[in-house]
Amino acid sequence: TRWSNNTTKHPHHVTIDMKGKYEIAGFKLYPRGDGSQNGSIKKYEIYISDNGQDWQKISSGQLKNATELNIIRLGQRYSGRYIKLVALSSFQGPWTSLGEFEIMATQAL
Repeated sequence: TRWSNNTTKHPHHVTIDMKGKYEIAGFKLYPRGDGSQNGSIKKYEIYISDNGQDWQKISSGQLKNATELNIIRLGQRYSGRYIKLVALSSFQGPWTSLGEFEIMATQAL
């Protein structure tokens, strides 16, 4: 997100089109590469969709650490084409930042 003038408040989100239907087992959220906690996601929600309009919440909670890898394992597998990651708050500041967001998935048949 923008970090200087006209900063937008939480929630922030990013939607990913995986270009096909996948079975999702979990996610890996990698921190910023510079070690800063600025904007690192604290509270989150993750949604899945087949069409990018009708969403089902599949995970929510609070990440444990702003400067280390956070792994989210789902209790069951969900299938869909679109994933939406929503940052409800951050460890520091009104921003959202993330080094990398990995979807642990296999292509659905």
